[in-house]
Amino acid sequence: MMEAQSTIRPWNAEDPEQKAIPFLISRIIDQRGGFRDITEESLEEEIATGDSLLEDDVESNAKMGDDEEKPRAEQVQAARQDTMKLVHQAFNESAQALDLISLLLSSYEVPAAYSSLSPYVQSNLPSKSLGTETISQPLGSVSSQGDALTSAGWKLQSLNSTADSLLKAAKRLEKEVSLETKFWSHVLSIKNKGWPISRLPKEKQVLAARFGCLESPAEFREKGLAPLRRSEDGSINLDLSGTLGGTPQTLRARILQNDNTIACSTGRTNSMDDDSLDSTMVRARDNIFDVELFDALYREGRLLTSRGVKCHDNTISLPLEDDRFILIELIDQASDVPPALPDGVSTKYQRLPQLVIIALRLLLLHSHRQNYRRRTGKPPAISERPTQRIPPIILRPVTSYLQHRKAINELNSHLQQLQSVLGNAELKLDIGHPEETIDLANVLKSDNLGQLANFVYEAMESFSGPLETSIRVQVPKQDTQLSIQIRTHVIQTQYKVLRSGDRTIDPEIDLDLPVDAIYNDQLDVLSLVAEVIQTDLVKHITSQSTGKWQSEAPMQGELETSPQNGYYHQVKVDFRPDKVKLVWAVAQFMDQISSHTVKVWDNTSVESNKVGLIHAIDVIGSAPLDANPAAFAEQFLRI
Repeated sequence: MMEAQSTIRPWNAEDPEQKAIPFLISRIIDQRGGFRDITEESLEEEIATGDSLLEDDVESNAKMGDDEEKPRAEQVQAARQDTMKLVHQAFNESAQALDLISLLLSSYEVPAAYSSLSPYVQSNLPSKSLGTETISQPLGSVSSQGDALTSAGWKLQSLNSTADSLLKAAKRLEKEVSLETKFWSHVLSIKNKGWPISRLPKEKQVLAARFGCLESPAEFREKGLAPLRRSEDGSINLDLSGTLGGTPQTLRARILQNDNTIACSTGRTNSMDDDSLDSTMVRARDNIFDVELFDALYREGRLLTSRGVKCHDNTISLPLEDDRFILIELIDQASDVPPALPDGVSTKYQRLPQLVIIALRLLLLHSHRQNYRRRTGKPPAISERPTQRIPPIILRPVTSYLQHRKAINELNSHLQQLQSVLGNAELKLDIGHPEETIDLANVLKSDNLGQLANFVYEAMESFSGPLETSIRVQVPKQDTQLSIQIRTHVIQTQYKVLRSGDRTIDPEIDLDLPVDAIYNDQLDVLSLVAEVIQTDLVKHITSQSTGKWQSEAPMQGELETSPQNGYYHQVKVDFRPDKVKLVWAVAQFMDQISSHTVKVWDNTSVESNKVGLIHAIDVIGSAPLDANPAAFAEQFLRI
């Protein structure tokens, strides 16, 4: 007995594509050869005779025959594939149904709904995007007229909602346009005032205004850029949260003497004290500039301890004169109030602190200008060594200037003392005003300031280099001038004395002043000046005495009268920076018989007993050769 073979297979699902019009047309063309010979009568006749059904049965039987002829393993494999395909289809349909229900339940805050959603739905559809709504509809039949009215009502409500949305969008767009117009007008005004506008490096879609310097170090260059945020009313809000922040600070200089303030710099005289955007940017620029300046001064000051510079906390101390020193400090702008000065304090140093602050700021700007020229100029040769940023040199020129100024004041004081001594001896010594290498006052008074930037650059270059000053001294009774040149470079001050005049200089008898003679001590310079005056005065007396006085050693200040019977008067004039001494002697054949110091002039001579040096020498020249120098001087010179 043969066992019956059976296979568990589902019913064949109808393929919807086989019922499509294009598929049916192509099938009819393949079977019939086209529609030309097909008519209604031929189709009815074919149905009546059953030919078409017979053909279908034949085809189906042929297929079954083919299936029976296939091996058993192929039949099982084909059945397994069909089963797995249906299982996958059922799984996909159930998963879609689960996603639909879970997405629907997510609008009701069901925790299980989020965990049951598939990853694809979670990444592409937001939660709570599907909801339900209960529509109550009366039972019974609804007329077609009611359906039309309902449809019209829904359409009208939808149109009204759309119109309201468009009106709200138009108002919102109009408001946005006005705010953007106001914002960009402010941005344009900032740019027209010269503030650079660029994109924020970390937020490319945000504009930023630069109030710092591009040539500053990286830490201050990044803080000198502030975003321009739009406020609710369309105005610009300068976001300074990423800059220095905190309380604005400024730089102040004071001169202290015995821990008492005798002079102080004034704060910034800024006329823009309102809350406008331009004023805010100016204050931010001043703040970051002074903070950067003090940071550079502090770094440089720690390397200048050999010059007496001291750095402690937020203060830098510079030596000035004797027990006075300059204190530079970084303070809050709110506390920038000048301290009360003691009563009777001298006004000699009143302007110096402010000048020091201005010089420091100009030197930092000069350093920025140098960095800009190096950055935009011809690049250096390629080298394996990395290019290092040159630190700014700011404090060194200031300390050199203070030392140079101290040397000028001390030399001028000694020359005035010598002038007073010679004045008591009735000898006039003219001292010229110190002449600087660059006279800023005269240049700034000129009307041609078109190249002021280049002038400031060159002036700062000169200020950063060696400082030179000359003082002219007019020799008494002569047309000769002495030029004392003072040169300060780094920490050393040197002096040079040059001689000029209209008269011819006799190299055999004139004092030889080498052009390259350089002195490091002021006392040597003063002694040289006194020696020149002494030599020129002796030469003047010998030239004006018509042969009465003669001198074989004018550089030593010696004068002799013509001998009579071997006797003659001998006078020695000794010039010192602090006094002038006149010695009179009667000599015979090179031997002094009697000697007496006639007069010593200093800056404390009494006016009632004032006797001129040249007058005393003339009186001595007319004295008899047998006169006692001491008694004669007391009688005729009233000394």
